Amino acid sequence: MQNKARLELADYEAESLARLQKMFSRKWEFIFMQAEAQSKVDKKRDKLERKVLDSQERAFWDVHRPMPGCVNTTELDPRKLSRINALKAKRLRQAQDLILQHNLKVS
Repeated sequence: MQNKARLELADYEAESLARLQKMFSRKWEFIFMQAEAQSKVDKKRDKLERKVLDSQERAFWDVHRPMPGCVNTTELDPRKLSRINALKAKRLRQAQDLILQHNLKVS
């Protein structure tokens, strides 16, 4: 019972997993096969080593996991981010041009 609760994903983790599956839909089978192979390797390790590695991984993610609603830089698409930055720069230039035109009309 305790292991089941420990292994279940939180709601935001399940949503993130679904988003990652969608993003990596073409590569998901390969990623899944790699994870299975890693799981088999982990099962061959002795029990004490598995516990140490598991606790180290949990400690790492407890420290480094972003809170829900925070920007996670590992999940941002660089192409999308560059388009957003380009749009912001374009809007800034347009606003500056409008201000200059208004100042010229007023003068």
